[in-house]
Amino acid sequence: MIRQIKATLTIFSAVVDAKGNRDWAFTWTELASYRHVSGATSCSNLHLIYQELDLEASEVLVEHRKMGIQNFNHMIRNWPYAGCRQDDLAAWIRKELEKEE
Repeated sequence: MIRQIKATLTIFSAVVDAKGNRDWAFTWTELASYRHVSGATSCSNLHLIYQELDLEASEVLVEHRKMGIQNFNHMIRNWPYAGCRQDDLAAWIRKELEKEE
């Protein structure tokens, strides 16, 4: 059975810095409503958020964009911190999408 894409997840990561750290952020878009939220995170397993949002992997289009640290920091400078754990991120996404209604 072919599933319809219900959401997109764009993962942004900065290149690894001199200390071996990498920064992460994401944009989650619900396609039915075209509502989206963006946030910074310290979670590197972003591609698994769909599980906490009761979706199947085949229902989410995931894109990963790697960026230079300056471009990354410039892009996310006004983005809120969304949390770290998968369940925290899912709760944050739901809460922020409700604000959009």
